[in-house]
Amino acid sequence: MSLRISVKCINGDGQKHNLRLQPGKHLGGFEVSRYNFWGADIMRQLGLVLLPQLKEGGFILVGGDELTQLEREATLIQANVELVLQHTPYDQQFVMGRTDNILHAIQKAREVAGEVMIG
Repeated sequence: MSLRISVKCINGDGQKHNLRLQPGKHLGGFEVSRYNFWGADIMRQLGLVLLPQLKEGGFILVGGDELTQLEREATLIQANVELVLQHTPYDQQFVMGRTDNILHAIQKAREVAGEVMIG
């Protein structure tokens, strides 16, 4: 399995549904990346709170004011990409691609007053 990024929003009849993202923008990593990337010790050392929760299994669902925290966490990973690369088994393309996908989902969620789900 792999981790999926999606944007949840409420449609006209009050039902939650997934907003369609551009191809590839749904990629959040491999299932094992819950542990050796998002859940790596370096993520907590950088001060991340939301994304390391993926290590526990399941998913995270972020909306409202928490979108700002999720955005901060994704940009913090990008700003510290060299350090992250030293402490995880992934390359720069993986790190930047997955965090770009999160930032894209945050932008879309804000446009529709929705939520970002990763898991």
